[in-house]
Amino acid sequence: MDGISVNLSSGAATTTSNGGYYQFSDVEGGTYTVTISGFPTDASFDATSAEVTISTTGQTITRNFSGSYIRTASLMGMVTVEGVGLPGITVDISGRDAAQTTTDANGQYTFTGLRAGNYTVEISDFDPTDVAFSDNSGAVTIAVGESKVRSFDG
Repeated sequence: MDGISVNLSSGAATTTSNGGYYQFSDVEGGTYTVTISGFPTDASFDATSAEVTISTTGQTITRNFSGSYIRTASLMGMVTVEGVGLPGITVDISGRDAAQTTTDANGQYTFTGLRAGNYTVEISDFDPTDVAFSDNSGAVTIAVGESKVRSFDG
């Protein structure tokens, strides 16, 4: 992850870049604690600090922090006309994640395993001469662990 703050107990600080890489140069020999912070609220790390020992100035030590995004949000809804579900309607989401699905026989759709964030939901693949929707897209904000419903009725 880019943009994560990395601090060395000596007072040195840097920020990750190039896919999560960081480096401290010309660190004198000794034992230090490396601490990370400033990562997104929907990210989780096995540890956020680690001790490293440098034997001699200029020695290269690698200390990685392993983490992942929390993907517990979900979005679901129905596409209906006068209360009857429409099967086979394409539903796209874009935002933090992007995905596509098709409504089932009852007009229902579900996206699971999403990151928290702002999304746009859009429906397509319906015949506008047969059905009209007041809107065919909408914005949704989902928090970690939250399930949101966004339905469309024509």
